[in-house]
Amino acid sequence: MSLLFPHSAIDDDAIRYFSLARYALLEGLRLLGVGAGQRVLIPSFICRDVLASVSLAGATPCWYGVGPGLTPASPPELWPEAQTVLAVNYFGFAQDLAPFEAYARRTGAAVIEDNAHGYLSRDLE
Repeated sequence: MSLLFPHSAIDDDAIRYFSLARYALLEGLRLLGVGAGQRVLIPSFICRDVLASVSLAGATPCWYGVGPGLTPASPPELWPEAQTVLAVNYFGFAQDLAPFEAYARRTGAAVIEDNAHGYLSRDLE
């Protein structure tokens, strides 16, 4: 038994393990019902693996700009409409989720927080 993953957690049917984050994102999009004709709002600074997951889900990517501090370049009121929005924790540094939560309240979009680069990292919140 691992100290990091107690036996009861490993056997939990609600936990899913993925070899790569792109597969986890694809499954998350599918669980949200994202598919053909739907849009996923992603940052303009992103890797091709995220684009592949959106494409495999059958959805269309749309973009919000990213500023010099790797935060959104514009307020969420100016972002295009989408069913899902992706917040990326670049290099393991937590993204301020307030703009994404405001966007979700305004549009009804689901928010996915991508922390693929933040394995074992955390912020104070």
